[in-house]
Amino acid sequence: MTTSNPLFSEEMLGWTSKVAVSKTGLRMTIRGTVDRALVLLLCVITGALCAWEMVSAGRYFELVKWLGLFCLVSGFALSLVTYIRKQYSPFSAPLYSLLEGYLLGVISARLEFRYPGIAAQAVLLTFGTCLACLLAYRSGIVHVTSGLRRGVIIGTWGLGFLYLMPLALHVFQISLPIKLSYSWLSFAVNAVAVLLATMNLCLDFDFIESQSKRGVPKYMEWYAAFGLMATLIWLYLEILWRVSKSRDQSRATE
Repeated sequence: MTTSNPLFSEEMLGWTSKVAVSKTGLRMTIRGTVDRALVLLLCVITGALCAWEMVSAGRYFELVKWLGLFCLVSGFALSLVTYIRKQYSPFSAPLYSLLEGYLLGVISARLEFRYPGIAAQAVLLTFGTCLACLLAYRSGIVHVTSGLRRGVIIGTWGLGFLYLMPLALHVFQISLPIKLSYSWLSFAVNAVAVLLATMNLCLDFDFIESQSKRGVPKYMEWYAAFGLMATLIWLYLEILWRVSKSRDQSRATE
């Protein structure tokens, strides 16, 4: 069974039917994955609170900026390590979550200064969406099919290339007449991104359930929790951006 989240794809996991079952007797479970996900969520919250306090203090601008850059680069490097060496996920996933939490805290605190209450609104929307996806999946409202998987896979990768396109155009010094940051196209892209992130959550729940039945090794609980956290972080950032643009529109019409 496959999933649109590349962190959870069968090809990237490298499991086959011959090695799916752990030989040690310690196997991945849904309960264990949930427990690991809660630990990683606490790591994200801890990192975010540290960044929030530093930004709110207003005396560590240079330090916050360099720490944010460090977390961005280090978090990406750790995600690759976890991606390639999944057996390291019990150590790399919590550290990744701390770094990403700090980065989210910096972004959220800066936007909070401009749009009071936006961080709490984005958090509530993110976890509300996650809970709704889980309930829809468990109740059978959302039925994961091969066609749905393929569609979300194509959409997710297409969105990734679209996000990288402005960077590539900047490197080659190519300008476009459309400003993606402020045009109607940017709103459409963000709406699609939120939808794809939401569907990724449903497919990831399906993946975790199927892998726990296959009996993959115990450390895969950390890897599965890491994948879920990556999806939640993506969803939070997309919602945060969407809410900020909605606030801009509201101010413009006043």
